[in-house]
Amino acid sequence: MSKGDFVWCDLSAYRVDTAKAFYRKVFGWNYKPVAQLDGTPYHVAFARKGEAAAIFEMPEKFQKIGLPSFWMPYIAVDHIEDACAAAARRGGRIEIEPTAFSERDAIALIRDPLGAGFTVYEGTGLAPLKDYRKGHMAWRGLYVSDPHAVKDFYAAIFDWRFSQDPALPSAFRVCNALGVDVAEIVKVGEDLRGPHEFWGIHFAAGDLRKAKAAIEKHGGEIIFEDAHPEQPTVLAKDPGGAAFFVV
Repeated sequence: MSKGDFVWCDLSAYRVDTAKAFYRKVFGWNYKPVAQLDGTPYHVAFARKGEAAAIFEMPEKFQKIGLPSFWMPYIAVDHIEDACAAAARRGGRIEIEPTAFSERDAIALIRDPLGAGFTVYEGTGLAPLKDYRKGHMAWRGLYVSDPHAVKDFYAAIFDWRFSQDPALPSAFRVCNALGVDVAEIVKVGEDLRGPHEFWGIHFAAGDLRKAKAAIEKHGGEIIFEDAHPEQPTVLAKDPGGAAFFVV
């Protein structure tokens, strides 16, 4: 694991049982509940090749402000306190202060200057996938109104480097300090992304046609399709309204 790597993702949902059933049909996930620090269940999702993600009930503080259901990426840092300080200096907001969930692991929830949320992770228990696995996180993207408004923010926290995507002038490829591609930042109009700026998780489907059918059959919605010949992608919403991508 290197600083700036994506190591995990989870879904905050209002209807946990509905979400679990939906993603089981789409990705074949099975679940094992574990207890969070406050005792509430955290449902770890398993695909064929191990832990893939998790689903849990929307925290009460976010329910009170009407935050929509959302997928959240976890990004590795060397020192969580330093990451939060850098975020605050660059116009970010610390939603959840650094919190230990084991002797060696800690997380904090941050919003960037445009409002997109992500979790920073310090520890040794999580690591990025090294290969393409059905039902697992395959990619991630930040979908915002203005990539230039947040590039320096993320560079200050994660030492990320950015390069213009030659195939998409409105997008930037993101690599970590070792030069490995880890994400993209894409300018997207409100007509497609809605009123929120957000991090989107891309999941590997194996069979995109079957995944699309399962999404629509079990209460989801197809929002957009990119028929790129090398990497077709679908943007969808689950029954709770959380956006996610399938590749």
